[in-house]
Amino acid sequence: MLTKGAAKKVTIYVNEDARYHLGPLHESTLLFLLHRGVACSTASRAPGGVGARHVTATFKIEALAAQPALRFEFG
Repeated sequence: MLTKGAAKKVTIYVNEDARYHLGPLHESTLLFLLHRGVACSTASRAPGGVGARHVTATFKIEALAAQPALRFEFG
């Protein structure tokens, strides 16, 4: 259970096709946050970004559109 105090916002970026135990990672992450009592968690598509491999991902490039980024925000 979370303790009361100053709020912090956490942002995580993952590929939309990321999986966890045969299911989408974003569904597993939101359920995990719900069970941990985290309020205001959101998963949304990010219009673009640069990953850990320094590769640009954007919807404008059709070859990379198959792996759009998802943004998780919670606090």
